[in-house]
Amino acid sequence: MYFEQALTRINNIDWDKVGTNISDENGDLGVMFLSRLADFYSETLLKPYPPIVSDIAMLMGDKREVSFEEYYNDKTKKFLCQTQYQSKIVEYYLKLSQLADRNPEVEKYIKVYEPLIEIFEQGGSFLLRYEGLEIKDICFIPLYTWFDKFKKS
Repeated sequence: MYFEQALTRINNIDWDKVGTNISDENGDLGVMFLSRLADFYSETLLKPYPPIVSDIAMLMGDKREVSFEEYYNDKTKKFLCQTQYQSKIVEYYLKLSQLADRNPEVEKYIKVYEPLIEIFEQGGSFLLRYEGLEIKDICFIPLYTWFDKFKKS
């Protein structure tokens, strides 16, 4: 159920428009992603990893290597094959959704990745790397001390 919904959401993104809509709201969504990720680490008491390697499904015990290419429509596949950093977030989102189908208590963490998916849905774009989260033509958020900056006090 969760996986099917997430996959439909990904395949419904108009990948031809990604990167064409520059909006301050995309910057807010980037901040929301980092805040939700910090909340996840605070709630679970897990050691915070850099956002680019924060595969929540793996951190929750799902060690499987997965590929979702067979589920993507042609436009999704074409876009994600060209974008290593963006495709990682989509993969983490789908993997966690798949885990939630087997273990519903992790469903609440799917929302962590949703702000970045929403950036795509709105036609925006981002690059998430070790050193920072760049929201195309809006802002760059350094990630050196990201957890301390975004965790709730």
